[in-house]
Amino acid sequence: MTHNGGAGGGLHLNSGSNGNGGVVSGGGSGGRENLPSFGFTQEQVACVCEVLQQAGNIERLGRFLWSLPQCDKLQLNESVLKAKAVVAFHRGQYKELYRLLEHHHFSAQNHAKLQALWLK
Repeated sequence: MTHNGGAGGGLHLNSGSNGNGGVVSGGGSGGRENLPSFGFTQEQVACVCEVLQQAGNIERLGRFLWSLPQCDKLQLNESVLKAKAVVAFHRGQYKELYRLLEHHHFSAQNHAKLQALWLK
């Protein structure tokens, strides 16, 4: 497994979608193909991010994000980006939080949570 600490991309509070369905490895089966040498689909990674956030396990979420490969389809996944914003907030990395929020589009369902981080 490749370990990279990349911050990857930024975020924006608009109602666009970032295509959570794609394939992490670059093929076309709705996020169900495994990333070579990683073993998880984009959909599975998004699910882990959501579950760790809901459980309030932010440090573990941060470690999980750090372990993800530098793959644009994965790093730009909306659930991954939202998780990065939450981790940045909890670690007091406000410049990173603002950079993420300013440079990426999020679906309307994520606006309330992300706006709350922005306003804190």
